[in-house]
Amino acid sequence: MNHRRTFTGPIFDFIVHESNKNMIKIVHFFILATATGRRLYVQQGSNGTIEHLKYENFENITWEIRPYCHVARIFTEYFDTEDSNDYVKINNCSYSGVTNFSIVISTPFDVSFTSDASRTRSGFILSWSCENGTYS
Repeated sequence: MNHRRTFTGPIFDFIVHESNKNMIKIVHFFILATATGRRLYVQQGSNGTIEHLKYENFENITWEIRPYCHVARIFTEYFDTEDSNDYVKINNCSYSGVTNFSIVISTPFDVSFTSDASRTRSGFILSWSCENGTYS
């Protein structure tokens, strides 16, 4: 039996996945820092998905990826942002427009998204997973 529960507070929200083996795994956790207008999400585990579709102007979001491994792969499932104006940054590499990528990266790492004041596009879905044999 699998259950999913969401807990919400004034500055936090997290989802807990309970399996039939009496184990609890936090599969998603984020902190909303409203004072600066910046949103911060933290993901842990052996894999995850960053989905940000139908984004708005003036966004500034960071996902801190803290996997249970030393090396991970992050890749596009879907990617469509305003070319040269709305971009995803992973470490020191920026991506915008319609693109595909798959990169192997040392962990932990950050993924940030910034949009400007003009047009928006449909957004992006990124997936990440630990590379074999690199668990800590």
